[in-house]
Amino acid sequence: MNEFQSVLENGKWFSSRSDAFKSDVLERAHLKSIEAGQRLFSRGESANGVFAVLDGSIRISGHNKEGKESLLTFIDPPDWFGELALFDSDPRTHDAVAALDTDLLFIPQSSLEALLTLKPVYWRDFGIMLSNKLRLSFGLIEDMALLPASKRLTKRIFLMAENAALNQIRSDLVINVDQASLAAMLSISRQTANQILRGLEERGVISLEYGKIKVRDLEALKLAAMPS
Repeated sequence: MNEFQSVLENGKWFSSRSDAFKSDVLERAHLKSIEAGQRLFSRGESANGVFAVLDGSIRISGHNKEGKESLLTFIDPPDWFGELALFDSDPRTHDAVAALDTDLLFIPQSSLEALLTLKPVYWRDFGIMLSNKLRLSFGLIEDMALLPASKRLTKRIFLMAENAALNQIRSDLVINVDQASLAAMLSISRQTANQILRGLEERGVISLEYGKIKVRDLEALKLAAMPS
């Protein structure tokens, strides 16, 4: 197993696929590296394939006519993205920009379409990838309606920490996200985000560093994220 496949195997979706699927997909893949701040694709562009993050982070967002950003999420290892356009062939729905120097696995759209024509049973595998994201999205929409800002922010940090734990030592988890980005993702003020984070820091759950959050107690963070 090569190094990048070992990263992908840390993810639930890829690790649950058949050996035949993994082999067929990876033999059509290419490695791609982009620098922090570099744009991978923009809203409205034609879809060109599916990506997986091997190292680094991708910022997914949109902008209105006035240039105001709506930050949706960060995609970190070992997660995949870009599969929506595989199903409908429509243009990209959002902008994707490297938040850090980032290494990606890229499978071109034409290669995937040829593979799926040859082995249509693989549509289900990509359908599971898409359904996993729909389930997560439904949960986040519900949280936005029902949970107070403190619980929403704590839960979002916990989800990011859980993902980071797939590739990091659990006793030394670091989330590469700044307070302004967290506030933007949750549609709360930066002041509110800072107050919530400081409260978690005072309880010994996290520690705040410039542009990142260190998780000191993952179990305590999980408990803090649970509804009251």
